[in-house]
Amino acid sequence: MFQLQNRTGVNPMAKFGDAYDQLGKEFDDIFHFFGFPTTNGLNNCPSFSPPINVSETDTNYLVDVELPGLKKEDISINVSDKNVLVIKGEKKKETSENKKEVYQYEFVYGAFHREMSLPDNINKKDIKASCKEGILKIEIPKNKKEILPSQKIEIT
Repeated sequence: MFQLQNRTGVNPMAKFGDAYDQLGKEFDDIFHFFGFPTTNGLNNCPSFSPPINVSETDTNYLVDVELPGLKKEDISINVSDKNVLVIKGEKKKETSENKKEVYQYEFVYGAFHREMSLPDNINKKDIKASCKEGILKIEIPKNKKEILPSQKIEIT
């Protein structure tokens, strides 16, 4: 029924396995020697790919996306003519002039792109989206089979 097609943020270099891990450790040793914070290996470098929950009621499909710190203006939602839900956006790094030294940095920033195949029985015209307290909620009404062109969804 629902199938996630793309999760941007997965480390493409992980396929190089032990050699890549060793390279990351070598970089960490160099950074540590000069007093810079380390990354704990290159595979542990953070990337931003928001988690998604999908559920269903008798009348709707519900998609919840965890997007802390994002405003609705930072997010784009579209359903293609092939019933692919596309959620894009960017979590931008905030800069502050007051920071002098950073000892630990775990916040994750960057652009994201998530895609999900939707069932055929959806009503594209009445899809609703809202964003509150860091959760994007998309409500996709069920309908009889209906083929419509691509549809942009506004966030309220």
